[in-house]
Amino acid sequence: MMKSPSIKSPNTLEELIQTVQTAYSAGTRVRVVGGSSLTIFEPSSDRTARHVSTQKLNTFKVVPRDYVAYVDAGVDPTALETALKPSGLVWPLHRIEAPQTIGGMIASGRATTIDPLDVPARRWILGARVVDGTGKLLAVGGSTVKNSVGYGLTHALWGSRGHLGAITQLTLRLRNRREGDKTAMGSIDASTLQMAVALVCCDDLTSHDATLALNNLPHAYKTATSDDETRVVALYNDRDQAEFDANALCARGVEARVDPPRHTPTDSVLVQASRSAIDPAGVFA
Repeated sequence: MMKSPSIKSPNTLEELIQTVQTAYSAGTRVRVVGGSSLTIFEPSSDRTARHVSTQKLNTFKVVPRDYVAYVDAGVDPTALETALKPSGLVWPLHRIEAPQTIGGMIASGRATTIDPLDVPARRWILGARVVDGTGKLLAVGGSTVKNSVGYGLTHALWGSRGHLGAITQLTLRLRNRREGDKTAMGSIDASTLQMAVALVCCDDLTSHDATLALNNLPHAYKTATSDDETRVVALYNDRDQAEFDANALCARGVEARVDPPRHTPTDSVLVQASRSAIDPAGVFA
C-alpha cells in the first residue's frame, strides 16, 4: 500500500488559484484531490507532484424552482442531500466507495445513478468552473439542460482524475425525489476502503455482467454493486489475487481493471484533446 502524501488544502478559491500559478511558474506538477479517500489507489508515476485538496471549498446554493444546485467541489454529498430533502429534490448520483466530496465523485468517474431510469450519470452535471494549468479560472457548460448539450469540457471532466485542472464549482441538475430513492452514502465506508491493498473495478456493466462479476470474485474480502447495476467493486488484501480475479473476469468477457494500476492508464481521446488545450504545460499530474 502506498503511503499517503502530504496534502495542501487552500481555504479559498483565490488561494487555490495562487497555488496553481506558483506551480506553473516553478515548473512543479500538481495532483488535485478531494477528500483523499482514493489517494492510495492512484498510479505512482509522478511521486514529485504536489497534492492539493479542494475539500475546504465547501459552500453550495440550491435553486429549487430551476432544479439546479451550485456546489463547490469540496461539498460533502450527504450535506447536499440533507439540504435538498425539504424541497423534495434529489441529485441522483452516489458512489459505491463512500464519497467524501462531489468534485471527487466527478473527477474519479466512479459515481453511478441511484435509479436505472437516471442513466447516464453524466447528464446530471450541467456546468463547471475549472482552474487551468496557468491558474486561470474557466467557466464551462451552462446552468440549464438546453445550453449545456454537446461534447464540451464538462463531459471531459468526468473521470479525468484531475488531469485537466482543478474543479472548483459544479452546476448540478436536480430532479423530484421518488419513493425508494437511496441515500448518498456508499456501500463501502472509508475505513474499510483504507484497509484494501487493491481494488477490482468493473464499470459500464449490463445487469447480466454485474451478476457474473459478483459471482466470480472469490478472493475478495468485500464486494459491492451500484443500485443501477452498472458498477461492481471488490476489495483485496493481496494484489496478485486481485489481478487473478480481474483476468478471470476478462476471460469471461467482463471488462475489469485493478487499482492502483501498474502503469498510468491512458486518457481518453476527449481528455487528451482537452488537456492539450487548457494544460499544455502539463502542470496537472
